[in-house]
Amino acid sequence: MLQLQFNDRVALSSCNRPVFIIRATPDGQLYWIHAQSWAQENRHKLGQSGSSGVRFDANRKLTEKSNFEEYLNNIFQSPPYLSAHHNDIAQESLFLNSPDPRIGVRISKINQEKVHEIFAKDENISSEIHFKPQASPENLKGLREAFEYGLPRSVEVDDFKLTGSPLFDHLAKETMKGSLSIASASSELAKFHLIPGRKFSITATELILNAERFSGHRGVVFTNERNDGDLEISIRFFEENNSIKATGDIKLRSPSDDTPLKDRFNLAQLGSWAEQTIRQQGFFIEIAVNGMRLPLPLPSPETDKTWGFVQLSYTIGKPHRIARATDSSFILPENFSLSDKELKDIDLAYDLLKGERRKIQTGVFEFEPTIEIDIIDNQDLLCTTLLSINILDQLLCEIPACIELYGYQLEEVPDSKNLRLVQGDSGTAWMSYAENLEVAPEEGWIAKKTSTLEPK
Repeated sequence: MLQLQFNDRVALSSCNRPVFIIRATPDGQLYWIHAQSWAQENRHKLGQSGSSGVRFDANRKLTEKSNFEEYLNNIFQSPPYLSAHHNDIAQESLFLNSPDPRIGVRISKINQEKVHEIFAKDENISSEIHFKPQASPENLKGLREAFEYGLPRSVEVDDFKLTGSPLFDHLAKETMKGSLSIASASSELAKFHLIPGRKFSITATELILNAERFSGHRGVVFTNERNDGDLEISIRFFEENNSIKATGDIKLRSPSDDTPLKDRFNLAQLGSWAEQTIRQQGFFIEIAVNGMRLPLPLPSPETDKTWGFVQLSYTIGKPHRIARATDSSFILPENFSLSDKELKDIDLAYDLLKGERRKIQTGVFEFEPTIEIDIIDNQDLLCTTLLSINILDQLLCEIPACIELYGYQLEEVPDSKNLRLVQGDSGTAWMSYAENLEVAPEEGWIAKKTSTLEPK
C-alpha cells in the first residue's frame, strides 16, 4: 500500500489537470490510480495529519494500454476538465473545505483574480491572525476604523498568516498578500431622524435616513455609509476619562457619476429640511435602534461646524428644483464653490419660477425696436427676454421673463437704428416669469442688452 503525506494529498487533490500515481511492484508490474478520483472518494482523509494509505486496483495495469486510454478519454470529456477554471475552483474548494469542519471556505474569481472567503462554522473556534498592513495613511486609517469601531473595511496587507487549524497550516505554506476585507460578525439596523428646531414640533420637516450600528474594541458607531443617498452621517461613541463621549460628521456626498442635477431627487427633500432648519436656527438628531430613541442635541449655529453643511444643503436644493422645472441637463461637479453672484442668480431664478415678481436693476439697454416708439421722457414699457442663468461654467436654465419698466427714458443711438433705454431718477423695473410667452425674445423689443440684469 502506498503512503501519501499531507502535503502530497494537498498537491494531488488541488491540481487542475489529471494526475496519475504509478506503482511498480517487485515482479515488474505497473499499476495506476487516478489521484483526483481517489481524493473525491476519500475526502475524510484529506485534512488528516500524517500519512494515508492508497490501495491500487489490481485490474488497472499500465500494460493494458486500451483500458488506460479509454479512461483518459472519459475524464477529458467530463465537465471538470472541459474548463481549467472550473476544475481549479472545484478541486481547491473540495480540498479546503475538508481539513476542518469548523471552518468553511468560499472561492470565487473577481476581475480574473481568485478570492478566498474564510468563515467560521462553529462559534467556539478561535484563531490568531498575523499580517503586516501596507503603510499608506489611508490604509492604516481603514485598519483602525475596522478594529476600533467594527466598520467594514478593505485593507492592503503583506505576510498574511492564520494559525489554529490544519487548513491554516496549509495556507501558511505560501506567503499571502492582497486585499483583506474586515467586517463585524454582526451589525444592527438603525435610523437617523434629523429634526429642525431645538425640540420636536408637529410642523417639523423630519429627514429620516436608514443606517447601521457597528461596534469594535474602542466604541460604537452609527453610520449610513453603506446606504444610498446624497447625505452621509457618522456618529461615534467611545469612552474617555471615565465618561462616554460622541463625535459626529455630516456631509454631502459627491456624485459618483454624471447624473443630471434634476434627477437627484433626494436633494429636494434635503433642501426643504435645510430651509426649515435655518428658520428654526438649529436641528437635533435622534437615533432609532432596537425600538429605542436616542436624542442628540447639537450646538448653536454660531459654534456648530455642521452649519456650513446646512447652508450648502439649502443652496443646492434650489438649483435642483430649478433644473427639474426647466428640464435642465446641468451636472453638479464633484468639488464646487458658488460665488455671491451665482447665489444671487440662483435666488432670482428660484423666485421667478415660484411666481414672485422681483424688483431689479436693469442698467442700460440698447435695442432695435420692432414697432414704432415715441421718444418721450418717463415712459412705461413692457419688454420680454430670455433670462440665462449660468453657474459653475454651465448653463443652469433659461427662463422666459417679462420686464415692466416704469419712468424710463429713451435716447437715440448716433449712427444707428437702435434706441438706448435709460432708467430715470424715479424709474423702477420689475421682472416676472413669462410662463406662457410665445414670442421669441429676438422678435420682441429688446434685441441687445449691454449690461446684465442684477436684482436689487
